[in-house]
Amino acid sequence: MDEIHGKREDGTVQIRVDGDLTGKTADSIISGGHLEAEINGNFGAPDDRMTTDIDSIKVKADNIYLDNISDKMEIRGMTAEDIDIIARGDVSGKDVDSSNLVIRSNGHTGYEDNPLLIHVSGNVDISSAYGEVHYVNSYRKVKPSKKPDKNNGDDQNSGKRPEQETDRKPQQKPSSEKEEEKKSGQDIPNQKTKGIPLSVKTGDSTPTEVNLYLALLSLAAVILLLKEKRRKNR
Repeated sequence: MDEIHGKREDGTVQIRVDGDLTGKTADSIISGGHLEAEINGNFGAPDDRMTTDIDSIKVKADNIYLDNISDKMEIRGMTAEDIDIIARGDVSGKDVDSSNLVIRSNGHTGYEDNPLLIHVSGNVDISSAYGEVHYVNSYRKVKPSKKPDKNNGDDQNSGKRPEQETDRKPQQKPSSEKEEEKKSGQDIPNQKTKGIPLSVKTGDSTPTEVNLYLALLSLAAVILLLKEKRRKNR
């Protein structure tokens, strides 16, 4: 394609291609308020990214290689095997589903009160030159069932997509059992992991810990009373 232009504010550009979609020249561009694309092939190429100037996007393709030059781009759905985005401004949104994700932005990628919501099973490489990075990855590996399906003799999880369990915590392994309990409660200040600030949550003390604390206080009081009684008897 050469150039496609839609209305800037509320215009929608819709594209459906049964194959790859690439630019004719280095100046080829898609612009408009919103872009919806369904590509039965690649959207752009690693060495020839598709240049866009759009405010929001919803796209499905085999692989996506995008260079967006607008101040802000809201993702309303993006599905591909590999997604590789370069953005001049901010990147925000949800429903980013891929095996591998790379985002290089000059502005923010996600916001502290509205992180980018992704579902990525492989590598996540997100960075910002002048802003902050806030995202939540909902992907979690599901252990295969130990009992095979008696009907076909195969693992009952084989051939099926793992169940999604969404949490408000970036993808990582907890260091202890208490870390598993840190899924509810109040937000705490952002912590940096490899230079990327992530939004996490902590929980309150468990009832077991409170009961143990009270029991220790009661035991200490009894010991003090016994010592005082012995002192008076002497």
